[in-house]
Amino acid sequence: MWTFSAGGLQESFSTDLMGDLVGVQMATSLVATYAIIMMGTCSPIHFRSAAAGISLLCIGLSFAGSNGAAFYMGGKSAGIHNLLPFLLIGIGVDDCFVISSCID
Repeated sequence: MWTFSAGGLQESFSTDLMGDLVGVQMATSLVATYAIIMMGTCSPIHFRSAAAGISLLCIGLSFAGSNGAAFYMGGKSAGIHNLLPFLLIGIGVDDCFVISSCID
Protein backbone atom coordinates (compact mmCIF):
# COMPACT_ATOMS: atom_id res chain seq x y z
CA MET A 1 0.00 0.00 0.00
CA TRP A 2 1.32 3.43 -0.91
CA THR A 3 0.71 5.76 1.98
CA PHE A 4 1.60 8.88 0.01
CA SER A 5 -1.22 8.48 -2.48
CA ALA A 6 -4.69 9.93 -1.91
CA GLY A 7 -6.25 6.49 -1.52
CA GLY A 8 -3.48 5.34 0.83
CA LEU A 9 -3.86 8.35 3.10
CA GLN A 10 -7.63 7.93 3.22
CA GLU A 11 -7.33 4.24 4.03
CA SER A 12 -4.73 4.77 6.77
CA PHE A 13 -6.80 7.52 8.42
CA SER A 14 -10.02 5.51 8.24
CA THR A 15 -8.46 2.39 9.79
CA ASP A 16 -6.90 4.48 12.59
CA LEU A 17 -10.16 6.28 13.36
CA MET A 18 -12.29 3.14 13.24
CA GLY A 19 -9.92 1.53 15.73
CA ASP A 20 -10.26 4.54 18.03
CA LEU A 21 -14.06 4.56 17.98
CA VAL A 22 -14.31 1.54 20.28
CA GLY A 23 -12.02 3.24 22.76
CA VAL A 24 -13.97 6.50 22.58
CA GLN A 25 -17.26 4.70 23.21
CA MET A 26 -15.78 2.86 26.18
CA ALA A 27 -14.30 6.08 27.59
CA THR A 28 -17.60 7.90 27.18
CA SER A 29 -19.50 5.19 29.01
CA LEU A 30 -16.88 5.13 31.79
CA VAL A 31 -17.13 8.91 32.26
CA ALA A 32 -20.93 8.69 32.36
CA THR A 33 -20.82 5.85 34.90
CA TYR A 34 -18.29 7.76 37.02
CA ALA A 35 -20.48 10.87 37.00
CA ILE A 36 -23.59 8.97 38.06
CA ILE A 37 -21.77 7.08 40.82
CA MET A 38 -19.81 10.04 42.20
CA MET A 39 -22.75 12.44 42.13
CA GLY A 40 -24.91 10.04 44.10
CA THR A 41 -24.62 9.58 47.84
CA CYS A 42 -26.71 7.79 50.40
CA SER A 43 -28.09 11.09 51.67
CA PRO A 44 -31.56 11.91 50.34
CA ILE A 45 -30.67 15.61 50.36
CA HIS A 46 -27.40 15.39 48.41
CA PHE A 47 -28.50 12.67 45.97
CA ARG A 48 -27.48 14.07 42.60
CA SER A 49 -27.42 10.96 40.39
CA ALA A 50 -30.65 12.06 38.73
CA ALA A 51 -29.08 15.44 37.97
CA ALA A 52 -26.06 13.70 36.47
CA GLY A 53 -28.31 11.52 34.32
CA ILE A 54 -30.31 14.51 33.14
CA SER A 55 -27.13 16.44 32.32
CA LEU A 56 -25.85 13.46 30.30
CA LEU A 57 -29.18 13.38 28.46
CA CYS A 58 -28.87 17.11 27.70
CA ILE A 59 -25.34 16.57 26.38
CA GLY A 60 -26.54 13.80 24.08
CA LEU A 61 -29.49 15.84 22.83
CA SER A 62 -27.29 18.86 22.15
CA PHE A 63 -24.86 16.72 20.14
CA ALA A 64 -27.70 15.16 18.15
CA GLY A 65 -29.35 18.52 17.55
CA SER A 66 -26.16 20.19 16.40
CA ASN A 67 -25.38 17.31 14.05
CA GLY A 68 -28.91 17.45 12.66
CA ALA A 69 -28.69 21.19 12.06
CA ALA A 70 -25.28 20.86 10.41
CA PHE A 71 -26.43 18.07 8.10
CA TYR A 72 -29.63 19.99 7.28
CA MET A 73 -27.53 22.96 6.19
CA GLY A 74 -25.41 20.72 3.95
CA GLY A 75 -22.43 20.12 6.19
CA LYS A 76 -20.31 17.03 5.76
CA SER A 77 -18.91 14.74 8.42
CA ALA A 78 -15.45 13.24 8.66
CA GLY A 79 -14.17 10.44 10.85
CA ILE A 80 -12.65 12.83 13.36
CA HIS A 81 -16.11 14.20 14.16
CA ASN A 82 -16.92 10.91 15.88
CA LEU A 83 -14.53 11.92 18.69
CA LEU A 84 -16.57 15.00 19.62
CA PRO A 85 -19.08 13.23 21.92
CA PHE A 86 -16.25 12.31 24.30
CA LEU A 87 -15.09 15.93 24.39
CA LEU A 88 -18.63 17.18 24.98
CA ILE A 89 -19.33 14.67 27.72
CA GLY A 90 -16.06 15.55 29.47
CA ILE A 91 -16.86 19.26 29.48
CA GLY A 92 -20.50 18.65 30.43
CA VAL A 93 -19.66 16.34 33.35
CA ASP A 94 -17.09 18.84 34.61
CA ASP A 95 -19.74 21.57 34.55
CA CYS A 96 -22.17 19.26 36.33
CA PHE A 97 -19.68 18.75 39.18
CA VAL A 98 -19.01 22.50 39.39
CA ILE A 99 -22.70 23.39 39.50
CA SER A 100 -23.49 20.77 42.16
CA SER A 101 -20.59 21.92 44.34
CA CYS A 102 -21.80 25.51 44.07
CA ILE A 103 -25.28 24.45 45.16
CA ASP A 104 -23.86 22.69 48.23
